[in-house]
Amino acid sequence: MASARSTTEQTQGIVVHNFYGDAETILSRMDGASMDLPSRRAYLLMIEGDRSAQIRFFEQADDENWAVLSWRGETLGDLWERLDQTIVESGAAPSTGGRIKPLLEETVPLVLEGIVPAPVSPRAAFAHPLRAHGGDEFLRATTALF
Repeated sequence: MASARSTTEQTQGIVVHNFYGDAETILSRMDGASMDLPSRRAYLLMIEGDRSAQIRFFEQADDENWAVLSWRGETLGDLWERLDQTIVESGAAPSTGGRIKPLLEETVPLVLEGIVPAPVSPRAAFAHPLRAHGGDEFLRATTALF
């Protein structure tokens, strides 16, 4: 019998959001976005600004906890285009999230930050890395939910 989680994942599919502005503007817009993070198997935040870029990849470790992997550098380069291509080629299959992590690891040295309880909202999951870029820096934040 399928669990509620797998049924939800199958009906939700992959969702990608792009947000633009300073950290607080982006967080306000994320508050209104339908993400339902607890029902996902994995999700990704990519942040780009004039001075730096950052990735946070969240992967379900067990029923209540998530592994958080991260990277920070100067630019994302063509990573978004490569991720987009992988998503399109996968056809929104449930295994797409599993294909994204190896692509990230081939491209940047992801570091395990830790295992955390399931974030209950986008703000809980993404506020810290967004605010770390400074209060007034114009950012592009992309979330990909698998």
